[in-house]
Amino acid sequence: MINPLAYQLGNPRDEYKPAITTWLNIILGGAIAAGALFGIVSVLGEGKSASPLVVLSILLLIGLGVAYFGFSRSRVRVQVFDQGLMYTRGSTTQAWRWEEIAFVWQQITRVHVQGIPAGTRYVYTVQHRDGQKIVLNNGISKIKALGEMVQSETFTRLMPLAIAAYNNGEALQFGKLTISQQGIGNSKEIVPWAQVKGVEVNQGYVAVKREGKWLRWANIPVAGVPNFFIFMALVDQIIGVKR
Repeated sequence: MINPLAYQLGNPRDEYKPAITTWLNIILGGAIAAGALFGIVSVLGEGKSASPLVVLSILLLIGLGVAYFGFSRSRVRVQVFDQGLMYTRGSTTQAWRWEEIAFVWQQITRVHVQGIPAGTRYVYTVQHRDGQKIVLNNGISKIKALGEMVQSETFTRLMPLAIAAYNNGEALQFGKLTISQQGIGNSKEIVPWAQVKGVEVNQGYVAVKREGKWLRWANIPVAGVPNFFIFMALVDQIIGVKR
């Protein structure tokens, strides 16, 4: 185990363990696999037709897959400290200070089954400035709170840098979108701020509207915008954001 004191992460604040659904996956997958295996043994022992073996073999593979999926998620834990976080997967632990995080992507999807709301899927991809990435998802308990905390802590460190870069005339890259004093760009052209009718978020997409244009000038998935929270805060300060 890595000693958080060695990385000057400060006092511990919270710990995020595997979600209960992770253990349910292991139990359910194990039960399906055990039942299928018992069926296969019975069929082979009684010398019955081989046709049930195909179905039972498929069930065995499904059960093993579900159990393995749960097992892989059960090996993940996240500890949050005043000055950073520790991400543990199996026997490997990564300790990152908040200022070492360069990008955060978020993907929040509402899940429906037969038109009925069945929960929300959260995926936060966090990238260290050296290029390493960790993925935080529903396999972790209290994932929404964890994702918001990571965004809040990185926002505190990254927003002043973004404002300084903007004021210095630099162009800030947010995936396919750029922000500069000249306006907002989409890798093909730059629309001056005076011509930007509005920026809004709707159904998981960032929509940029241009004056005099009926169609949206840009429509980018939120999941494709690194540091989306920084992007929106900058636009909000420059022209205001419609939410």
